[in-house]
This record gives sequence, structure tokens and C-alpha cells, in this order.
Amino acid sequence: MTTAISIVYDLARDKSSDHIEMKMSKQENSIEDISPMMNGLRQIEETKKTTKLEFKQVTDKGVSIHRELDSLLAIKEKSHEDSVRIVQDYRQLQRIVNFLKKGK
Repeated sequence: MTTAISIVYDLARDKSSDHIEMKMSKQENSIEDISPMMNGLRQIEETKKTTKLEFKQVTDKGVSIHRELDSLLAIKEKSHEDSVRIVQDYRQLQRIVNFLKKGK
């Protein structure tokens, strides 16, 4: 009888350990299934951060050019170089404004 009980115990034990292993395997598969999605979300967040930083840098450059343009326009007697610089700054500022409008 001891032998029969041991055999039944061993069989029952193997089934429960198989069940536990199967559960763990399913959990691992679930984690593996989520992993690509999480990586995709991380990439999206990184792209958002990069884009936001680029827009801030372009906006800051536009503000800087605008200030320089204002100071050049305030000069009463402009040299030829001042006039050329005004036209260049205006065109560059216009490109920045158009870029920002398209991005929003």
C-alpha cells in the first residue's frame, strides 16, 4: 500500500508541477507579447521629446532673429550691409514662421 500511495502522490505531484510550469509559461508569453508594444510606446515618447525640443530650438532662433531684425530696423541711417542683413533676417524669419505653422 505504501507503494501505491507513493505512486499516486508522485503522479499528483507531477500534474500540479506541470500545471504550475504551464501557468508560468503563459505568464512569460504574456510578458513577451507586451514587450514589443512597450518598446513602441517608448519610441513614440522619445520622438515626441525630440520633436518638442526641435520646435523649441527653432522658436528660440526665430525670437533671436526677430530681436536682431527689430534692432536693425531701429537704426536711422542704415548702411548697405544693414539693409542686406535686414532682408536676410526677414527671409530667415519667414521660413521659420512657415515651418512652425506647418508643424502645428
